[in-house]
Amino acid sequence: MADPDADTDDEYDDQPDYYSILNLHKDANEDNIKTAYRKMCVMYHPDKHRDPKKKQTAETIFAKISKAYEVLSNPQTRMIYDIYGQKGLDAGWDVIERRRTPQEIREEYERLQREAEERRIEKRTNPKGSTELQIDATDLFSIEEEDPYYQEEASYLPNIEIRGMTIHQSIEAPLTRHNTAVLSGTINHANGNGNGNVNCMFRRVFSHDSWGEVEVGAGDGATFRLKGFRHIDKKRFGTISITSSMKQSRLSAGLQAMVSSQLWKSTTGYLTWNIFHPTSMTSTIVKNTDNYHMMAQLQLASPHSIGVVSYTHKFGLDTKLKCLVKYGALGLIFEYGCEHKITTLSNVAATVCIGANTGVSLRLKVHRHTQSFSFPILLCEIVSPAAVFYGTIAPLITFFTIRALVISPIIRQQKEKDMEELREKHAQLVAEKRREAESAVGLMLATYEQIVESEQTKHGLMIVEAWYGKFISQQRQTDKSTPYVTCVTIPVQCLVKESKLLLSDSSKSQLSGFYDPCIGEDKFLKIIYEFRDHLHEAIFKDSDPVRIPKQSHKISSTVGT
Repeated sequence: MADPDADTDDEYDDQPDYYSILNLHKDANEDNIKTAYRKMCVMYHPDKHRDPKKKQTAETIFAKISKAYEVLSNPQTRMIYDIYGQKGLDAGWDVIERRRTPQEIREEYERLQREAEERRIEKRTNPKGSTELQIDATDLFSIEEEDPYYQEEASYLPNIEIRGMTIHQSIEAPLTRHNTAVLSGTINHANGNGNGNVNCMFRRVFSHDSWGEVEVGAGDGATFRLKGFRHIDKKRFGTISITSSMKQSRLSAGLQAMVSSQLWKSTTGYLTWNIFHPTSMTSTIVKNTDNYHMMAQLQLASPHSIGVVSYTHKFGLDTKLKCLVKYGALGLIFEYGCEHKITTLSNVAATVCIGANTGVSLRLKVHRHTQSFSFPILLCEIVSPAAVFYGTIAPLITFFTIRALVISPIIRQQKEKDMEELREKHAQLVAEKRREAESAVGLMLATYEQIVESEQTKHGLMIVEAWYGKFISQQRQTDKSTPYVTCVTIPVQCLVKESKLLLSDSSKSQLSGFYDPCIGEDKFLKIIYEFRDHLHEAIFKDSDPVRIPKQSHKISSTVGT
């Protein structure tokens, strides 16, 4: 499913792919590079063409081929290109071209990047915000009791109240690459009472191993905080925080220290001390893998200690299921919930909390880019099976209904709109690339006829049809009628050598005679070919390596994966 949040407004990256131009794999050796270059010279060297138009076309194509060979045949420029791409080659390498080691090249490039980043960073701000509405919906699952002294007029609608609200906003403004200022504010309202505070924080990065913060706040009393971070070694780091506050003419202070250590692969331990008030010691172990996240925590404090165990299972990159068990001053609490990513920048989550002393509550959360909206809903003050059931089922039914009737149609329409805008934006560029590809095909005809004659003689590999682009259906008659597919039969046949076709795992759009007919969309390469007098068909994704024929050829249709 397309993502409407995907950045479709970025300029098309028309940087050359030198490996694709020469049809080479990234691990090609020096001999492979020379062989590919010589093969290209046979077709595209300007001296081989007398017609003025063909000669001009050959000069343009040969310049690209020569540039690709120049970069890839030189170990130093190839190393720079492999690490940083064309931007690395364009980033002022004349000042370091005599350097020899990869480390020296990397350090110089990073210095140039830092200077450019410092010029851009002053223009950036990072606003963040969260809004929380505390809702009392206990009237939905209230247990009616007769009261002979009090009678209230019956109501057919449940009474749902907003008991509190919290709004937090912050703006992070990088001053330089090492200095950052943050201004934040919070407003609380609950049970008819309200308060708020404003905080100013300054962060200084001393090195990649350490940073420090100083923060002052006012509103609900005055606060002052100092915090520092330090990497102890590759597996350990620590923080220390000193806080003082003045509320109602009473001064209080606190000191917190935390040490973290990597225990095993994917497993980290944390030990936190809170000194003064409140005094506590917290031990935490976290294991995070691609499939799940586990956490166990024990907090020893006076007068109450707390233990927490949680497990989150990850279903791909979009969905997470979580369960949590907590035991403390409020007794045993059990939580379970689900989080789902709707788009790149948006996700929703629902969590049910059950406790003997806390009742049943449902927390809904919507996160959009840098803003989050949270809705903790108290369903019942005691553990009620009805509240648990409806608190679990209702959000699921609501989500799938909204996604089917609202979200999916919007995403689909947005995708179609973005694709149309992208096609209109790049229509002129696509037309230009098509003309270049057609001109390149004109230079291939002599080579094409020679290869066809050779392959026919030995009953080798004959490309009957080849199509590249976005296919509407698997029927090639339909594919011919779409403007997003281009015929590449001649270019593909010209890449056949000794009855074999080998294409690299780069995008095929920069191969000679190819062009991208649908920029920004998924593309495939469909080849219908004849080998040993048998007809075969194969389909490959744009970034798939191509090998035809396969070592074992017993079927008439193959699909690249």
